[in-house]
Amino acid sequence: MNPSELVSQLIEPKEHLDTNKYSYKSVLLAALHWPTDGWAPQAMDWIESGVEIDSEIAITLEEFSSNKHYSQANRHRAFALAKRWLKKQSTT
Repeated sequence: MNPSELVSQLIEPKEHLDTNKYSYKSVLLAALHWPTDGWAPQAMDWIESGVEIDSEIAITLEEFSSNKHYSQANRHRAFALAKRWLKKQSTT
């Protein structure tokens, strides 16, 4: 699917996502792989508001957090989300 079409879904609240056409995972991954960090904050908003993530998204968040091309604030936020997921996995 076209990455531009996927990330454009982040304009609306997550509850408006047509899950018959798009998956949360594909939208989040497209945003986190975007060449600039313009879509990442919206993707992280969705994660913080309850969209479940898996190991692939957590790994992508860690990769994002180590890429100095992105802003420090977004890298720190991505790192915290990945670590929160990892901690949650170790307690289950």
